[in-house]
Amino acid sequence: MPSFRDDVRPLPPELSPWLGSGPRREWTGRLATVVELDLPGLTWLLDLPLFPAPDGTPFRIRPLDVVDGPHLALAEHADLTVPLDVAWVGNRFVVLDGLHRLLKAARLGRRTLPARVVASEVRLRRAA
Repeated sequence: MPSFRDDVRPLPPELSPWLGSGPRREWTGRLATVVELDLPGLTWLLDLPLFPAPDGTPFRIRPLDVVDGPHLALAEHADLTVPLDVAWVGNRFVVLDGLHRLLKAARLGRRTLPARVVASEVRLRRAA
């Protein structure tokens, strides 16, 4: 019989420096001013299995596959005036906070969203 650990997908490597351990929002208060980011540069995240399954198993549902349930409700009620929190990782932005807002904006066909970019020294310290 497989154990829970055998059934869990690994954390996507782009997100592991941020969600691996420690406080998720240690970047709060160290963010740049709000900028408008183009959605096409962020929508790759919607194709990753970032949401948990109904049974709670993490990293099972892609945001693009959300058609009902609690994640759809969160996306539908998301406030698109609240900026995303993002970091530049490798050669692209990663959303640290605001995935439901990103999903709503993509579903509505928005081209941009407000975002705060984590300062590079915070990103480097967190990833170490």
